[in-house]
Amino acid sequence: MWGIQEPLIYTYGKKVSSEVETKQKAMEKKWEAHFSEYGRGVHMLRTTDLSKLILQGVPDMLRREVWMIFSGTFYYFLQPL
Repeated sequence: MWGIQEPLIYTYGKKVSSEVETKQKAMEKKWEAHFSEYGRGVHMLRTTDLSKLILQGVPDMLRREVWMIFSGTFYYFLQPL
C-alpha cells in the first residue's frame, strides 16, 4: 500500500561538492538577472533567453517556483476550494 513519505532529502541529506555548489550559485545569479530584467512569476516575459536558461538548468533553490509557473500549478492554487 502506498502512503505519504517524507522527502528523500530528509532521509539521505543534501551532500553536494563545492564544485556543484559553485555551479548552483552561478545559475542562481543568471536567473536572478533574468528576473530583474523580465519580471518574475506568472508575469515574467517568455523569451529565448529564458529557454536557454531552462536548458542550462534550474538551480535547486528555484526549481519549485519555476515548476509551478511553467506547469500551470500556480493557477491551481489561486482557485478557491
